[in-house]
Amino acid sequence: MDLLGTIRDLSILGAAMIAIYATGSWRRELKAKKQIELAEETLTLFYEAADAIRVIRYPGSYGSETSSRISSQSEDLKRKEAHDKAFVLIRRYLKYKDVFNSIHSMRYRFMVQFGKESAEPFDKLHRLVKGLLYSARRLAEIWTKDSTDFQHGAEEKYAYTQEQYEAIFWEKSEDDEVNSGLNSIIRRIEDTCRFIILSNSTSRLFHSYSLPKLVDLVKKKRSPGRSEILAAK
Repeated sequence: MDLLGTIRDLSILGAAMIAIYATGSWRRELKAKKQIELAEETLTLFYEAADAIRVIRYPGSYGSETSSRISSQSEDLKRKEAHDKAFVLIRRYLKYKDVFNSIHSMRYRFMVQFGKESAEPFDKLHRLVKGLLYSARRLAEIWTKDSTDFQHGAEEKYAYTQEQYEAIFWEKSEDDEVNSGLNSIIRRIEDTCRFIILSNSTSRLFHSYSLPKLVDLVKKKRSPGRSEILAAK
């Protein structure tokens, strides 16, 4: 009876160990799945944002892109043309606003899962987009100026300022300053997300492989045959 009692106790202990392991494994599996999905969704949105920024900065426009801007009655022709031209970038941004808003919202989920330091690419992308919009607002004013609006020596300063903002506003080349910054952001989020996906995929594979082996092993100990019981006496 003592032997049978011991076997029964071991069986109960084994079952409890399986239950604990299975619960922990399920939780790890669920967490890994959520992290992989978050990383994949984030990376997809960053790729969409990169394409959107290149469309936003495209150095050309159509008449229809300015038609939705409501101009002020006090605007003269020069001011209207300047504001219409600057509005092209803003109108394009509004077309993709949902993408950027989704990324900004996802930033908080990302920090919860992977720490505050993981938010750096989100913050840099947000600053880059804000810089585009600010360049449009500044150029809307700068483009209204002409040589008679400047005091002596101020025209060169304004020309330099205009050139700096136009380099942000329009895409000058594939490796201009804005595109270089954007590519750096994409590389950073790629490295982060791919590490998350790879590490969690490896973890899921390990746990899905080891659990059945453990279950089989404990099952054999839970169900000893009569010969095993007699041999143990």
